[in-house]
Amino acid sequence: MIQTLSKQVGGITYVWFLYRDGRTIQMYHGVTEQWKLDQDVSDSIEEKYTFRRQAKRRMEELITEKQAEGYKQDDIYGMQPGRKERETFRRRTKWLAYLLVGLGLFQFVTPFSLFPILSIGTGTALLLYLRSKHKRKIETIS
Repeated sequence: MIQTLSKQVGGITYVWFLYRDGRTIQMYHGVTEQWKLDQDVSDSIEEKYTFRRQAKRRMEELITEKQAEGYKQDDIYGMQPGRKERETFRRRTKWLAYLLVGLGLFQFVTPFSLFPILSIGTGTALLLYLRSKHKRKIETIS
């Protein structure tokens, strides 16, 4: 997830980009109008943690620190709440499908039009095969 924090000082916009990928946090500090300044104002920092939870907590701490310094949080690159809910729903339904298939209950919750067609088709093919095999057996006996 990318978080952007920005503040304006004298017509120049200072920006912090914070990116968390699992257990790694990458931070970039820069200025949008670099040509207005005489010095180079850019910095790149990377922090690695043992657990994702630590990285998430540190990311929240960094955001509050920067907000205390006067930066405003712009969540334009982050995940929107509607999309986040859809991703959560999709992930949960995948796990439910895996569970149902693993327990062998998938055929009971599939649409009625799909499962009977498959079972009738397989049953008919098996019946025709066995009938032809049995017919050949009777012909060889007589």
